[in-house]
Amino acid sequence: MRLIKIFTILLLTFSCSNKKDIAEFEKVLGKENSETLTFLVNDFETDFLKKWYPTLNTEKAYKKFLADLESGKTDFLENISKESKEKFKQSDLRLEIYSYIDSVWVENEFLIKQRFEHKNSDGPVTYSIQTHSEFIPKHFDKDSLLLSQLNYRSLNYNGKYWKALDSIKERNDFIKEYYKFKIPMGFLHSETIANMVSNSELDFSDYFIKRIIVTDFVYK
Repeated sequence: MRLIKIFTILLLTFSCSNKKDIAEFEKVLGKENSETLTFLVNDFETDFLKKWYPTLNTEKAYKKFLADLESGKTDFLENISKESKEKFKQSDLRLEIYSYIDSVWVENEFLIKQRFEHKNSDGPVTYSIQTHSEFIPKHFDKDSLLLSQLNYRSLNYNGKYWKALDSIKERNDFIKEYYKFKIPMGFLHSETIANMVSNSELDFSDYFIKRIIVTDFVYK
């Protein structure tokens, strides 16, 4: 509850994005990645939000979207356009935000090992090994188990997206606190994050607010 209050206060005190911050963010993120992210935001607004909330303007549609997530409604995300899903899947942006498992193996009946691939904006691809405790029945479908594990992801802390936020956070109080909150916490349930913001008087026309919503809730 304390984290929710802190996050809400931060959002309330967040002023309109400074053009200098936007320029710096896009410089670090890269031209192609910035264009991809802008495409995803625009497609989300003109396709998904317009279809699901046809009587609301864009800002109110964002607010209603978060309220629906807060109530536990997530199945409607399956209606995100196939074009934008595929564009994100094939983009470098995806790997600048998240790291994905590229190998999985079963150590024993209680332990699974996962190898994550990390795209590094300052160098070659790196890998890390994580262990995952899970009871594995003697008679299990190995292919199904391994396939389900491959859907896991983590934040790519060395990716350009997080470095872009890092590059401006000292000039932007909200980005600074969001970065401090997001990096150690990683993933939270959509309902939890939506609860933090849905009742706040946010400026949903803001450049960064839109991108945070899209990367946190929509494209993963």
